[in-house]
Amino acid sequence: MKWFKHETNASQDAKLKRLRMKYGLEGLGLYWYCLELIGATVEPHNLTFELEHDAEIIADDLNMHHEKIQEMMLHMIKLGLFEHDGVVIKCLKMAIRADEYTQKVMRNNKPSEQYPDTLRISSGHTPDKVPSNRKNRKKRKKRKKEKEDPWIVPQGLNTESWQEYEKHREQIESPMTNMARTKNANLIKDLSPIEQQKIVDKSIGNGWKGLFLDGVSENSNAALSYDEGVV
Repeated sequence: MKWFKHETNASQDAKLKRLRMKYGLEGLGLYWYCLELIGATVEPHNLTFELEHDAEIIADDLNMHHEKIQEMMLHMIKLGLFEHDGVVIKCLKMAIRADEYTQKVMRNNKPSEQYPDTLRISSGHTPDKVPSNRKNRKKRKKRKKEKEDPWIVPQGLNTESWQEYEKHREQIESPMTNMARTKNANLIKDLSPIEQQKIVDKSIGNGWKGLFLDGVSENSNAALSYDEGVV
């Protein structure tokens, strides 16, 4: 879907007014941003009008705390601005506001009764939290990883222990970007292979994402750890 209809009196909608009263223009901005995300995924083969992004991804995109995003999205569901079927968030009312091409596709491919004239709530309750779409998060991480240039292993790095660290990061679902690799590798590459192995073993054993030099507390402000936010 290239565009959707935005009514000129949308700001006077009672639900949107309540959203604005509670969260101001920040809440309205998030609402329209979510509609854009939904509309961008609508294709002839995908007419579900589902929000593929979860609160964590949206928070990363907007540089906001994911708990605040989740709180606002839950309030939108409670107001009836979005539907929640127990698994995903949808906005079926976008079907009647889609561009002409998308509406033609829907008429040809789907029963018209599937797309209501008014918004209805699929489930009778508001969820405790916004559903987490882990599958799409993994695809997003994979795409980011594939776009990067091959990483050059710095001289002096213990490759055996480093491979263990890479595998550990994959297993905790926090794969590194090349920048994170470089920062962490530079932290330990000048140490002996045995010392490097000890540091890697310590991080893996404690389930840490970053690497910490021996004698530096995990919670210390002086801790040397590098992870630029690949979550």
